[in-house]
Amino acid sequence: MADPSRPTGEYSAGAAGDENRLKYAYDDGFIPENLPPDEDSTVSPGSASDSEPECPDGIAVNLAASLRLFCDSMRTIEQVEMEMAKAREASRVEVERRRGELDLELTRMVAQSQLQIAAVVAAGKSGRCRKRKRGGGEDSDTPSVSARREGAVLLTLLQSNLFM
Repeated sequence: MADPSRPTGEYSAGAAGDENRLKYAYDDGFIPENLPPDEDSTVSPGSASDSEPECPDGIAVNLAASLRLFCDSMRTIEQVEMEMAKAREASRVEVERRRGELDLELTRMVAQSQLQIAAVVAAGKSGRCRKRKRGGGEDSDTPSVSARREGAVLLTLLQSNLFM
C-alpha cells in the first residue's frame, strides 16, 4: 500500500540511506517556510482511499515552484552558454581578421624587398653597360668586389623570398 503522506510517482530508493535523500521536490530549500508541514500526524496510513490519490494543495504549489525554479535555472544556463558561444565566435573572427592583416603585411614586405632587389640588379646591369660603352675596354668589364657581394646577397634574398 502506498504511503499517503508521499505524493504519487515519487522516487523511492528503499535503501538504508533513505533518510539522507530528498523526500520531496521542494526539500532543496527554495520554497518559502510558511507552507504546511509535509507529514500530517492526524492521517493514518489506512484511512486514505486507494482509488483516489490524495494531493494536498501545498505539495502541488511546491512542485510548481520547484518546476518554475528548474525552468528558470535552465533558461539562465542556456543564455550564458549562448553568450559564451557569441564571445568565442567574435574572438575567432578577430583572430582571423588579424591573421589576414599580418599575411597582407608580410606579402607587402616581400614584394617591397623584391622590388628593391630588382631595382639594384637593374641599376648594376645598366651601369656596366654604360661603363663598357664609355671606357672602351679597360678594366671596366669587372665590377668592384663590393658590388659583386651586394648583387649576390640581393639575389640570395630574392631567391629566399620566392620560396616563402
